[in-house]
Amino acid sequence: MMTIRDMRAMLQNPRKQVDTWYGKNVMRRFSIYLTWVFVQLKCSPNFVTFLSLLFALAGSLVFSHRNLILGTLLINIWYLLDHVDGEIARFSGKSSATGFYFDTVINFLVQPFALVGLALGLHGINPETNVWYGILTGFGYLMLSIVPMCEDAVFLSLIRENKIEISSIKQPKNTSGNQNRSPFRIAFAYFHTLATFPNFLLLLTIICICSSFLSKIAQSKLIEALVFFYCIATNIIWILQLSQKVTSRKLDSFKNS
Repeated sequence: MMTIRDMRAMLQNPRKQVDTWYGKNVMRRFSIYLTWVFVQLKCSPNFVTFLSLLFALAGSLVFSHRNLILGTLLINIWYLLDHVDGEIARFSGKSSATGFYFDTVINFLVQPFALVGLALGLHGINPETNVWYGILTGFGYLMLSIVPMCEDAVFLSLIRENKIEISSIKQPKNTSGNQNRSPFRIAFAYFHTLATFPNFLLLLTIICICSSFLSKIAQSKLIEALVFFYCIATNIIWILQLSQKVTSRKLDSFKNS
């Protein structure tokens, strides 16, 4: 039987370059044990993806009922299972386009649902809290996913119409070095990384743990400040991304070679 160490090497090492800090250093430490259990139970990746959705919806509902700590725990379980389904797929060789599609749709749903539920819960604790912060943050996360996927849809359409070759689409370059990048691009990249949902979830978890000794009102104000920051950050980023794509007319530069 394959050991946990062997499974880590086989299933997690290939993901290190694309995982978030929270995913790589926290979730992957625990996900492999759940993966081992689900593999023994012969659960499919899609079953685990569906299970993760149930935890996410439960977390969003719990948020709306003003239980911030339990809601945060449930959303963390969703994120943990979001790592497990991919590990099971790689272990079993059952990675599929349908599984990727299902997982992507779930991620689209979870982020706005969680933020809206959180906003309703904060408003229930402190009526002075502006619910729109959470709604707009959820919208911002939705747009952060939609904007790059619209670019992919354009490429797919052009390929289907034989207007461009797949080889003409440049692959993303390794951005580990910053020598050829402007200070603005470097700052924007860090800002974009900070604004990702896993980093929001990490900060939310830290605040919930560290402020558990405070009153509900004080805790809600800290979380409201976090949501307000991400409301601004997520919407600035997708607007800048969209503006850059439109004004640069980069998509028009692709021609069939």
